[in-house]
Amino acid sequence: FETNPKIPKTPETFQGFQLFIQSNQTVGILRTRTNLVFTNNAFTPIMNSPFSFALRDRIIRLLDILNQLSGEMDIQTGALSPNGEALRKTFFEGKNALFTDSSDTEKAAFKTALSFRCPISEDLQLFPWHGKTRANGQYRVHFGWPKPAPSDGLPVVYIGPKITKQ
Repeated sequence: FETNPKIPKTPETFQGFQLFIQSNQTVGILRTRTNLVFTNNAFTPIMNSPFSFALRDRIIRLLDILNQLSGEMDIQTGALSPNGEALRKTFFEGKNALFTDSSDTEKAAFKTALSFRCPISEDLQLFPWHGKTRANGQYRVHFGWPKPAPSDGLPVVYIGPKITKQ
């Protein structure tokens, strides 16, 4: 196992964090995210935010959950396994869900801001599903749900400050 000197073992900047996540290294708490597909500029929005280990770790947690969920989908039928259903129920349902769809009002008011090029199809699409976290402000991880096809990775298109601030 050879390491790339440009990719830090423990990212201490968002630039290092991006390199680390996209390199798919497996070190410590950062597991390989083979079930996720990032746009080239998914990390761009967070680059102007002050670095925070807490925010970095919360984003890692959201990406890990999405990676696990994507990996629990049958590549033929698209059905979630029992473990996938448990993840969906735990993190996508209820008052304190970590992942939610934007409201119809937000989808209409922020349609342009919530539209991104899909890293799989390269089509401009609405990506209203997002993971939520707070650390010196509200941050979001926008992703495609359901996946474009069961055998595809889960597209991650935006990591940064909340887009739909009213």
